[in-house]
Amino acid sequence: SFGGLLPGCTSCQMNVSSDGFDLAHFIGSHQGAWHTDIGDDWTRWTLVTMLLNLPPGSDPGAFCLGRCGLYVREADAWIVFLVFRGNDLHSGFAPTTPPVAVEDVNKLVNAAGPNRVVYVSYPSRVATTRAGSMSMSPPTNFWNSGSMSAAKTEQRHFTDTSSTQIFGGLETKANRLAREAAYSFANALTHSGIQLDITLTDLMQRMTYRCDNGQTKTIGPPPFDITHQAVEMNRWWRFYEWHRNLCNKYLIRITKSFAMHKHKSKQLKLRPTCTPMLISTKRNQCCCSTFVNLLSSSIGTTTELHPLRSHGPSYRHSPAIWVFCRLESRSSVWQYDASASASIYVWP
Repeated sequence: SFGGLLPGCTSCQMNVSSDGFDLAHFIGSHQGAWHTDIGDDWTRWTLVTMLLNLPPGSDPGAFCLGRCGLYVREADAWIVFLVFRGNDLHSGFAPTTPPVAVEDVNKLVNAAGPNRVVYVSYPSRVATTRAGSMSMSPPTNFWNSGSMSAAKTEQRHFTDTSSTQIFGGLETKANRLAREAAYSFANALTHSGIQLDITLTDLMQRMTYRCDNGQTKTIGPPPFDITHQAVEMNRWWRFYEWHRNLCNKYLIRITKSFAMHKHKSKQLKLRPTCTPMLISTKRNQCCCSTFVNLLSSSIGTTTELHPLRSHGPSYRHSPAIWVFCRLESRSSVWQYDASASASIYVWP
């Protein structure tokens, strides 16, 4: 894993949404793409970290969890943490920003504009279960580490200097690689029927590395001792196997290609009853309208209706609050903010 010696995720993906989109442009439009990350370890969790930098009146977008029919909407927050199972269907909406807000921000600072950065930290099944080959170092030409082809000699590996940032520092990198070497050495001796007079803890505490300031430091002990804690480790393995079998019962093996195919073939369709009319939002106006006729997807598609909720004619509210809903066809009274300057299309 990355970012320390404690258990964690094995991979990280960064998504950047710069400047958002025009709010009026997305009124009545369908967004998001349902997908699954079938390569994630289904016994572990995915961590999403969202960093928001949006002007007032913006909508940061929602994160939808299809399995339970839930969505997460961030409001008045700069940093959001979200934990979920990557194997389940999920989707996300890009942030939307009023054009006036973008103009005001660009007048104040000469920058790229408001944005939302999302870091997705996830556990790869191949890495956590060691189901595939991993290049910890260049070929050592001993034991199982010899390269079987010339192409593999050029593979990137974790002993490279550029991998220090992945581990989170030189101390973490040295201890992680020391554990890999010690465990590989111990397993090789076990398969060969050879005994070791010292424990792995004693062996690793005799290993040293040189830190950035030139000082020599000792490798720390492993989190558990396979010699003195054999009974405890056996019990932990049984607990993990029970947890894995329980997760298998709830796992729905929907591939990303299957989900996207179903999403495109049965995606949400908006059918206006007639030609849309333009409603100016420079002053408060209410209209009773049949907004949309939704044909729901079998996956459970969610649509976005603007700008907000149904209210009486005298209720005033902020244009920054939106609502997500699923319905067939209905008449609603929608109140628009007098301070908004964009035009809105609706169907009478």
